[in-house]
Amino acid sequence: MALDSTTSPSPVLEKLGLLSHEHLSRAAILLFGVHPQQFIDQSEIRCARFKGTQPLHFLDMQVIDGASIDHVPAALEFIQRHMRLTAETSPAHIERQERWEYPLDALREALVNAVCHRDYRASGNVQVRIFDDRLEIWSPGLLPEGVTTADLSQIHNSYPRNQRLARVFFLLRYIGQWGTGTLRMRGCVKRRAYPSLHLLRRAMPSLSAAEGCVRVARFA
Repeated sequence: MALDSTTSPSPVLEKLGLLSHEHLSRAAILLFGVHPQQFIDQSEIRCARFKGTQPLHFLDMQVIDGASIDHVPAALEFIQRHMRLTAETSPAHIERQERWEYPLDALREALVNAVCHRDYRASGNVQVRIFDDRLEIWSPGLLPEGVTTADLSQIHNSYPRNQRLARVFFLLRYIGQWGTGTLRMRGCVKRRAYPSLHLLRRAMPSLSAAEGCVRVARFA
């Protein structure tokens, strides 16, 4: 479908399955709504920098609302404010090499997956937790049925929970829909000589098994 500045939004939204009989889908509200949280409270990202290694004492906190397509860059900006940037020199490079405490490409991939593939039926928010010794990204919802954390370390199929959301993220080139997101995260870590990326699934103590969380933890 050819688009230009004069194209009406309605046929585009209909083509994407986001508009039917003049009614917007939840995915359309999440993706393009001015304030989706008015209708879907849990569609925020909560970011926090804690003192020490436990989520007890806040040093900084930010709640990111608005459209989902804007969440990832805003969350990355928060993370970068609380990451160390080091500079190294080596005989192999004339210029100094700068390196973030955590690989930005891997963090972006983890955030995209958290926003796109979370369970929006669960009342929790996507969370970014930064501690002295690690960074964690929590995404509400268990892994798809039949998929284990071990599968995420190898080639596996793509099972998008939110298909309309995933389609738009694919068209925006945020995701590939080939089940390779976690492999790309590990590849970023390996190429840049970071310690291994830890992928864990944990059920939140106060929630039922169907309302667990996928946690991506990265240790310094």
